[in-house]
Amino acid sequence: MDHCEITASHIWFNKAVPRWLDIALYKAMQRIVKAVELDDLSPVDDLVKHSSSAVDIRTVLMQIKTFWAQLNWPEVEASYAFISKILDDVCKTTIFYSDKMVERVSRGHNNNAEFTINQELCLAINNIDYVLQYIQPFVNDLGYDTTLSGLEALNGDMVAASCRRTLTTLVQNAVENVENKILEILEDVGEKMAPVIGDFLANCASRVAYTGRDCKDTLLSYLDKNLILLKDKLTERNFERILAVIWECSAQTLENTIYHWIEMKKPPSYFKTLCDVLKVLLKFFYDDKVPQDETLEKMRNLLQLYASDTTDLIGKYYWNRIQQQRSLQADEFTLGSVAVRVQLFKEHIRIEILNARELKPPEVHRGSFQRIGQGRKLRAKSNLNMSRSQRHLDWVKSKFSSLKFQVHEAQVQIHAANTQGQADPYISVRLVPDSRFNDCPKLRTRTIRGTLFPLFDEKFDLVISRASQRIQDSYILITVKDRGMMGQGMFLGEAFIPLQEIQVLIVAVLLSSFFTSRMAPLVFILL
Repeated sequence: MDHCEITASHIWFNKAVPRWLDIALYKAMQRIVKAVELDDLSPVDDLVKHSSSAVDIRTVLMQIKTFWAQLNWPEVEASYAFISKILDDVCKTTIFYSDKMVERVSRGHNNNAEFTINQELCLAINNIDYVLQYIQPFVNDLGYDTTLSGLEALNGDMVAASCRRTLTTLVQNAVENVENKILEILEDVGEKMAPVIGDFLANCASRVAYTGRDCKDTLLSYLDKNLILLKDKLTERNFERILAVIWECSAQTLENTIYHWIEMKKPPSYFKTLCDVLKVLLKFFYDDKVPQDETLEKMRNLLQLYASDTTDLIGKYYWNRIQQQRSLQADEFTLGSVAVRVQLFKEHIRIEILNARELKPPEVHRGSFQRIGQGRKLRAKSNLNMSRSQRHLDWVKSKFSSLKFQVHEAQVQIHAANTQGQADPYISVRLVPDSRFNDCPKLRTRTIRGTLFPLFDEKFDLVISRASQRIQDSYILITVKDRGMMGQGMFLGEAFIPLQEIQVLIVAVLLSSFFTSRMAPLVFILL
């Protein structure tokens, strides 16, 4: 009996293989629809955290991989084309499954009820992630490295490298698209939890303000109830993901509540409650490992600002002025300097004003004039939420401010023309905050005419009862002014000296503008 050898028989199936892959894709889509519908969204067993549909999809992909391994296509160029189609079909299959899972869990929630996490949602996330984790092993098992090596031998390095990039891009797109579906579910969770958290915050602050009862536990119990279920039902990787989303949702809702209450002009008690809520949330989500986040720090500072009463705000203002003055170099005489000698005794303080140097005469577009312009811009932005009578009153105020600005501007121009680049400086001294030193008078030197380097050499004594109890967070405010034609004082600069830092010393102090952005610090030169 003669034996005949058949060669290149694979060519007979060149058209059949793509057709079979198209049929396999169509059947895979049908199986996905059926698998998702029949999935009861309960774990396959106690050892895993995914349900039956995820197993079905992996089985579909495994069958495609088995078919390709058994086919063992010998021609490298056709093999590359088939592998590209298989990878493209895998991308379509996994994305289609992800869409169906998102659709399945989305139709089970009642939008009118309070949103809570359920087991079905957790399993949907785990299912998509379970299929996602199989993509890279599936690609590796296709053996495309052998095909690319064959292409390199046949067509050269450049062709093989281009083909590798194409396959890599296909895989990356598949992974990114499936991950985006997971993020879509997580973001949907955050969007649905945001109104609930917002209601908790509003009710909590109102209850504290009107009844004095703390209710942060209500918000924590809601979060805790959902997170316990998430921790139990999600894989560790997905739990970390959704924890970050819920924190982002909570922080964003808290920030929106802050700005809403600022517009509503809520009292400090409301913001104190939100400040406590923020601390509790940080402890709840991060324990002692709070991240260094710029937005978080801004939110915390904003809450502390609006939770403060008038006394606290005044104290913070003076503290900030000291920090601004200390932040510049000692040789930066932006607005000049003043030398003083200060002695603090048991019941009184002695202040000797020695001289000032390198003063700058007043300018039209410096100081309070800039501040008036900024105030008009801020009012223009806030007019949208005003009633008609409020807008009318604001218009009257703006016209009065504009008139005041024009009068002040004219006074400065006339004064600058008369003094010819010089000044008539004098210095006023007072202790601040005013509420703490209302028994201490404001002191003032004589006016020195026509100079930017005045020599005062004047000494003042202030009696301060219980000085040791009042010097903490208290300051000497030294203000240099230029005497105008009508006797008004035009601001030239100021400096602060903390009382608790005073000993027997001579101090050289840089003046800093109260209104301009270039604020020089206090520099103490000990003798």
